[in-house]
Amino acid sequence: MKKIFLITTLLLTVTAASFVGQSSFAETRTVIAAGSFDVSNIFMMEFYTGEPSKYLYTTQVSFTNMDPTKTWVQADNRSQGDGNNDIGLLCKSNLGETWYLKIQGSPGGFFLEQVKYGFWRPWNMRYGQSSNGALIEGWQPLPTSPARIFTAGANDLNNMGAETWQQGTLCGFSFAINPSQLDANNNYACQIQFTMTLSA
Repeated sequence: MKKIFLITTLLLTVTAASFVGQSSFAETRTVIAAGSFDVSNIFMMEFYTGEPSKYLYTTQVSFTNMDPTKTWVQADNRSQGDGNNDIGLLCKSNLGETWYLKIQGSPGGFFLEQVKYGFWRPWNMRYGQSSNGALIEGWQPLPTSPARIFTAGANDLNNMGAETWQQGTLCGFSFAINPSQLDANNNYACQIQFTMTLSA
């Protein structure tokens, strides 16, 4: 049995307010020099495509290996315990405020109970260590409405380092499908939406 199944991941950035750049001024008493610089607020999410390259996909995750004798099947080029993830999301913020990551699925022609996602402790790129945020870890059913799965920890509130590779909190996701009730003659698609927000 061979079937093509695509999961389209949708990237949404949701903010609670419009952020405007702030300015700070530095002056000298000798009036030799005076200057200013702008510091922009950053609150964004993007697909991770850097190193390490253990994140195999970005906007589409393909399943062409639907074996009806198996309870759960992982995406193409994956095997249990291989150390890879299907996608990586890099969440960046310098606002100093608690932010939340939410997930939601919209199925096409099947029930969401047939899809689950795997999520484990994120990696804080700025500090080079695991995030100290709160999360729902492991394999979980895909929710039909936005469900909070991660709350930024103290080190994630400002995760922007000086270098590009030191920026953000990296969240890795894997997906699995139960093929037992799928029709071999159909193609299926599921849209997965991630939301980064300041609203719990």
